Amino acid sequence: MKNNKKLIIIACFIAFGVLVGFLSIWYHRHYDLLFYFDLPGELLNVAFGSFLWDFLNDILSENVLHALSHVVPSTLAWGIMGILLAIFLKPKVIAWIMVVYFVLFGGFTLYISWPLF
Repeated sequence: MKNNKKLIIIACFIAFGVLVGFLSIWYHRHYDLLFYFDLPGELLNVAFGSFLWDFLNDILSENVLHALSHVVPSTLAWGIMGILLAIFLKPKVIAWIMVVYFVLFGGFTLYISWPLF
């Protein structure tokens, strides 16, 4: 039963990484405030995003590369974070950490972007 909870936590982190990666593509055209909400993915994108452009620039179009440079690092960052948290922490502690993260960064993003809606 304990391993099922860990697998569910890891799957939720990966799904959140995919969702936030696609949202960052969609909102990137309007404003860059989703950076705070997807901080691990964006930091990984800054560190390794140029490798995607260098190696796949001749094969794929610019739109596909733009999508890959947001979705892949976001999924990797949140997936790795989910794996590490599931290994070392209890599920209740992980839930509290994510609630605090959502309130701090998600609330900050909504507060700043409120006039844009």
